Amino acid sequence: MELVYRAWDKISWKVMDKSWVCFFNNLRSIMRCRGDNSYQPAHNQGEKRQKDTGTAVDLSVNYEDYIACKDILARYNA
Repeated sequence: MELVYRAWDKISWKVMDKSWVCFFNNLRSIMRCRGDNSYQPAHNQGEKRQKDTGTAVDLSVNYEDYIACKDILARYNA
């Protein structure tokens, strides 16, 4: 476990920040397609955002996409 802790300590916060950006942008792209499997992997532009704002992460979600996905989930859970 000590090796894991040491490896974790060596990871740059900028690398982790960009990893979360990639993950969240792809989730946002899937929401845009309403869960269809034909989504396009997102182009992140994380480095530019990280330089301009101090973080690459953008947690905004289109409201219409959110409501549509929420309705899809409600149908599956009914």
